[in-house]
Amino acid sequence: MRYLTKQITLVLVVLAAAVPQDTVARQRTRDAFWIEVSGGTGGAIFNCSECENPIRTFGESGYTRIGGEFSDYVLWGIEVYTLLSKSFNVKDGGENSVVEVTSIAPIVLWYPFRNRYYFKAGFGISRGEISKEAGEFTPLIRARGTGSGMTFGLGLDFPVLKWLALTVGGDIYFGAVGDVEVDGVQIDDLISTTYNLNFGLALR
Repeated sequence: MRYLTKQITLVLVVLAAAVPQDTVARQRTRDAFWIEVSGGTGGAIFNCSECENPIRTFGESGYTRIGGEFSDYVLWGIEVYTLLSKSFNVKDGGENSVVEVTSIAPIVLWYPFRNRYYFKAGFGISRGEISKEAGEFTPLIRARGTGSGMTFGLGLDFPVLKWLALTVGGDIYFGAVGDVEVDGVQIDDLISTTYNLNFGLALR
């Protein structure tokens, strides 16, 4: 994943440098209807009411966004975000589990200078699912919870064609997963905080 991320970063830099700056400045970042698909890497921190120490894990992340525009400076959209990690561990020295954190939220993208840079905010639903791989095609679900969630982030678009832009962004997601039981341990008020760095494409 780190090798892939480096390669994508290199491609972004090369393509961005190849686009004339006066062209970038003139182009609208996204039009009335847009779609964005992105993937990268992320980390998660889980806290609960009785946890002595936070539970930390890392994995692959990605999102899909689709939306329109309110004005020249503000866009709206629906975002589906997922972080998948196979190193979730409640007990020190215990068996690793697979954790998947999903967020579905209406979002707003604000372009303060009407160009490539934007800030993101959203509020929606967050879901956490912890499982153990019992077989190749039959994962055994161990715990799951759903609650409210918030997301904030910032990003940068690199226009390549009139209808295509490369994107890079960083986001943070807060999710109230709720009460779950993992490995015989009752976890109350589980809250997830996930961070991600993603690279993608936006059709505009």
